[in-house]
Amino acid sequence: MTNFSTKIHDNKNNRRTCRRCGRREIAKKALKVSGFLDPQATADGKHTKVRVQLNNEGSETYENPVLQLIVDGKVVATETVKTKVASLDNYNYTFSARADLSEAGNHTITVKNVTPGDEKIAVDSISMQTATVTASSYGKSESEDEDHLIYITSVKAGDIDNSSDASLYSDYTDKKATLQAGDSLQLTLGFGPAYASVTKAKAWVDWNSNGKFEDSEAVTFSADDPTKGIIRVPADLSITPGEKRMRIIASHNYYIGDVEPTGTYSYGETEDYTILLKANENKAVGTIGTTAIDEQLDKGASKNVAIDFANSGKEPLTANLKLSYVLPNAPTAEYNSDELTTNKQSEQADIKVRRMAAADRKAAPASDGKTQYTLKYDNGQYDVIGLGNYSECTYATYYPADMVKNLKGMTISSVDVYLGTAAKNSSIVVYGQKDQKHNGALLNETSFATKANAWNHVALSKPVTIGDEDLWIGVKLSGFGATDYNMGIDYGSALANYGDRVNVGGETWWSMSELGINSNYTIRANVTGERTPAIDWLSVDKTNVIAEQGNAATVNVKLDGSKLESGLYEAYIEVKTNDELLKTVVIPVYLQNGEATGIINKEVANGASIKFSASGVSVEADKRIANVSVTSVSGATIASQAAGANRCAIAFSAPRHAVYIVTVKYADGSKYSVKVPAL
Repeated sequence: MTNFSTKIHDNKNNRRTCRRCGRREIAKKALKVSGFLDPQATADGKHTKVRVQLNNEGSETYENPVLQLIVDGKVVATETVKTKVASLDNYNYTFSARADLSEAGNHTITVKNVTPGDEKIAVDSISMQTATVTASSYGKSESEDEDHLIYITSVKAGDIDNSSDASLYSDYTDKKATLQAGDSLQLTLGFGPAYASVTKAKAWVDWNSNGKFEDSEAVTFSADDPTKGIIRVPADLSITPGEKRMRIIASHNYYIGDVEPTGTYSYGETEDYTILLKANENKAVGTIGTTAIDEQLDKGASKNVAIDFANSGKEPLTANLKLSYVLPNAPTAEYNSDELTTNKQSEQADIKVRRMAAADRKAAPASDGKTQYTLKYDNGQYDVIGLGNYSECTYATYYPADMVKNLKGMTISSVDVYLGTAAKNSSIVVYGQKDQKHNGALLNETSFATKANAWNHVALSKPVTIGDEDLWIGVKLSGFGATDYNMGIDYGSALANYGDRVNVGGETWWSMSELGINSNYTIRANVTGERTPAIDWLSVDKTNVIAEQGNAATVNVKLDGSKLESGLYEAYIEVKTNDELLKTVVIPVYLQNGEATGIINKEVANGASIKFSASGVSVEADKRIANVSVTSVSGATIASQAAGANRCAIAFSAPRHAVYIVTVKYADGSKYSVKVPAL
């Protein structure tokens, strides 16, 4: 809870100061767009989520802020944030509209506060740069060690046997090692002799050829010998044969943990090589004809899309398909916790969190026939954590109302949670809504006997019906020791303040990302009941296919928007095959149900609600309209129509991805002009 001091008087106005952060109110109505939470600087999707943090810098509660999303100079959307932000408090908001960052190159995302009546004293707009890269434009990596204290002297892997002198970066991509699917390569490095004893290395192979070196593509090095690693194809990536970039970075063992595959670093050297990946033609060699499904349909329409599975190998190709939905307004794995407003270090210093490898990494329980959806943030159980100086706490995951309202009317019947050491007392807790930082009323608490180092399935004593309010779902533990590791977590990264909340008493909920743990809890809520339209619009005509040698099999995918509201819906099809390079393939599915339109709310357009679509523009006002005109940003008149009522519609063909100026003239002689995007 935010605490304030007494009012501070000065010669200009009365202000209050927040005891926690020391900020002073600067006006009555002043909203600051303080930082991006999504996307990250390397985001590159066509439907990229944008999330920002808003701070109320004023003395009054700020109601229904209005924000503009601008991408590369074009207004993508103007949205009203339907909430109240208390004085000196903050609020995280996700735009319903998405940013298209699919084109290679740099992109600029700007979020601007356009709320009428804002005193414009706080920072009302922020921008960030993203870079969409391709496989031919890898990010630069280079050491700043001009003295060459630490460097690579030799690299051996298969056909690669290269000795070299010291440098900051060397391009040896003309040197190649061949790797057949299912095999592995031994990587052996040599380091500069002066500091070899304190040198370690990292290495990555861009297996999926997306121009990035990702955590899942890291080479595993020996714990006993830092000069030796194993190059093998990850099991959970979709990979095609061909040349793959390998990057090796050597640095001081004190700094190596912070070294990223791109950018500069203090000591060491970077070298790039090539791995030539070949398919094993004696086994199944598959090709999936569709990498993504992205359809825009008329509202309520349906469409079938075919996915072809071809096999050029000598063994039959088998594929199993599983459908999963992403709820609208759900936070994503691209969530950037670094920009969040966090609690001060001095206030969190007494929480000592420790992490340890789990005794056994186990798959989550299979869904029973009654479960229709699972609320979760984790990507599978990986490690366990403990609090060294508390004997009771509650670990919880937070689901905002805009997300869970898509399941309204369904019920949470059970919860699966992975726990390490068993606490004396354990219970599942479900809380309702208060705000983004505090849980509401207790809706259910169900005690259970913990199975140590295992997934625990807990049927709730009273199922919780999902409405249109926030939900906090967690596990409450007490009676554990200082050396216990109770809570299961995934590998990461954390969906900060969503998948990683912890409470040790009082009203404060900490994010584990504030405490040095970049992971999500293994807490999964099983939802039962009749499916809502948001999780019932995608289907396939078969979930198992077989393609013989030289043949192909087809799966028909149906996108059905008949029961959906207008908007963007997201799902994915997970495909598991027996092809050694296509063991797991994820096909994202996007359905834009109805036209994506530019909408300007009444609060922005001085009493006029303006809506653009591909067929024209409609205006509805609080008073009588005399005329509506549409011009281009260069001033050319596109359409004009007289009115005589509070509504006016102009039919014309509006090209998408353009910006128009709409001028509304009222019968009382006043007029108002506003820029409107047609998406």
